[in-house]
Amino acid sequence: MISARVRSTAPIAVIALLAFAVREALVLRGGGGPHATYGYDTSVYYAAADGFIHGRIPYRDFVLLHPPMVMLALTPAALLGHLTSDSTGFAAANLAFIGLGAINAVLVTVTALRWGISRGAAVLGGLFYATWLGSVEAEFTCRLEPLGNAGLLAGLLLVAPPGDGARPSGRRLAFAGIALGLAVSTKIWFIAPAVAVGIWTVRYGRASALRYAAGFALAVAVVDLPFLILSRGVMFSRVVLDQLGRRVIGAPRARWSSIATVSRLPGAGSSALLLVLATAVLMAVVVFALRNHAARFFALLVILHGAVLLASPSWFGFYADYLAAPLALAVAAAAGRLGPAWRGLPAGRAVAALAVLGATAGAASVVVAGTKVAIPWRSAAKLQALVRHDRCVVSDSPAGLIELNRLDVGFARGCPDWVDVTGMTYFGPDHVTGSRRRDVHWQRDLVRYLRHGDAAFVVRPVGDGLSIGAKERLARGTLVVRVGGTTLYQRSAAGAKPAG
Repeated sequence: MISARVRSTAPIAVIALLAFAVREALVLRGGGGPHATYGYDTSVYYAAADGFIHGRIPYRDFVLLHPPMVMLALTPAALLGHLTSDSTGFAAANLAFIGLGAINAVLVTVTALRWGISRGAAVLGGLFYATWLGSVEAEFTCRLEPLGNAGLLAGLLLVAPPGDGARPSGRRLAFAGIALGLAVSTKIWFIAPAVAVGIWTVRYGRASALRYAAGFALAVAVVDLPFLILSRGVMFSRVVLDQLGRRVIGAPRARWSSIATVSRLPGAGSSALLLVLATAVLMAVVVFALRNHAARFFALLVILHGAVLLASPSWFGFYADYLAAPLALAVAAAAGRLGPAWRGLPAGRAVAALAVLGATAGAASVVVAGTKVAIPWRSAAKLQALVRHDRCVVSDSPAGLIELNRLDVGFARGCPDWVDVTGMTYFGPDHVTGSRRRDVHWQRDLVRYLRHGDAAFVVRPVGDGLSIGAKERLARGTLVVRVGGTTLYQRSAAGAKPAG
């Protein structure tokens, strides 16, 4: 006979395993496996951690456009890469964030239970987070959003009403403030829910709100203040001012199609009918969650997070993960209490079940189709052999240096490394307001940077906006090797015939 403890923990274990399996399946079916390039940003965060363990200070010694929490979180993986290889450390970082996504799915369920939502409904919320493409396609690698979601969910868990009319203890509220402070120290967008939770704590009394605020201030001071001081205030410009000054990318309809995950489905990116259906289900979830008096705060967070996503200057598809935590909790709140054997199924429960069914079907379709989410390494062994004797290798992306296994050794040797190369175009003399390809100042500085090393590995010529003239200047006096859309420019060795 199954014990009560096993029956109570089995759904949690299933949610964790499902979340991990779906994210790992995306890696295995996404074109590259564990050792691959998973986007530019992820390699920037890992490189920042690697630079930090070699004594380089973000904002002062290299470019970082986000708060330092993700860099600190990736420091153990960077240490592993230092002791082994760049690819091993980077793969470990990505695997750890897959595990973090699974933890977040469990936190959704546990948080919903703490807020008085019935067990069946809480499980629905966890299943939604585990399989919703908005979270799955962001949490198979080391991004900001899953780390910020962990802080938000931990904070919501800690401020949950005890259920007996009492208020949470001062210690719980202080730790909730710390959790939200760490979320804001990961991505500044989390200031919106941090303020909302702070306002929510006022209902417990002024002293409770002050404890929450004290915890928040402590976390921000410990994580951010040292780097603000060491960078002499430059951190504030990079993290806040330069982010707000970014060009507007993504029309509202395109953003919403991505948030609703319709644009992510194989062959259905332009389906107006699917977009309408997905929108109707998500709106219904919010409406029914608002009717749940005990947990309507989750619906308000959905509205708040959605507004931030639509109003932000920049846009990438994985930003949808910023909505995942409150939306999953709203799914749980909409379901409310489940009757025995689902008899007399209310509309809210049906909507929540439909949302989970749609999320699961969407994730399954992407995994089965093997949608490309990674770029497999291109003749890595050959390229690594070519640069083995070069003292300093530079690249327009840390992913290129990881591929060549020259990231950590470059930091150790004091080689130049901007870390976020195109991040230079968001501030200072290289600030580009139009096309990078047409910006003469940027083209000149980029070529000058890439020629600082004994070899330069260019892996994102389109993202850099490299012009034909810039490529010709890079090629002068070098041996040019082109592999899979990338180009290695190596200073001429004895007997080698230089290009140009």
